[in-house]
Amino acid sequence: MDLAEREKLEMSGGMGYYAGDLYDEDENGLAAQQAAQQQQGKGNPLRDHLKKVEDQNSELQKQLAQLLTENRQAKIVTALQAKGYDPAVAGLYGGEPDKLDEWLTNVGPLLAKASTDTSAQGQAQQQGGAPASTVPAEGQAALQQMQQAGNNAAAPAGSEAEQIAQMRNAQDPMALMQYLQSQGNQHFWNG
Repeated sequence: MDLAEREKLEMSGGMGYYAGDLYDEDENGLAAQQAAQQQQGKGNPLRDHLKKVEDQNSELQKQLAQLLTENRQAKIVTALQAKGYDPAVAGLYGGEPDKLDEWLTNVGPLLAKASTDTSAQGQAQQQGGAPASTVPAEGQAALQQMQQAGNNAAAPAGSEAEQIAQMRNAQDPMALMQYLQSQGNQHFWNG
């Protein structure tokens, strides 16, 4: 009698009554039942291996999907750059790389073209002028001040911490102004 039949018997109010088939199994049935209990206790090695292989397969499938997505995106970026579009436009396109031309036919006039800084620099050099500046816009003012100071202006001496210490140790405003002028400050404070 298996566990489900025993539970049925107990639930039906047959508690304490002998059904007669509890110990009537032959030796083969009893041996099979004991073998099944032993396998349940330590697990089935074949099932464990199958579970391990399935887990590895699902992990590899995830990695493959990620690599295919990255490859598709790289193809789209390369194709857009070859056609003169800004690579940031690739985020707007969600289709396959072989359908990109159709999409560009419809949407292309609305998209930003890639900047062509190299042609502007080439024109400046051909005209005999200086090449375009490589200093960022926020540093242009400092560059202009250094150019106005001329070649004789000295670069600040010491580290930033040393310079701050010198400024804090100045005894009066005139000493501070003298130090700042020695470091290349052209402005004179008349306080």
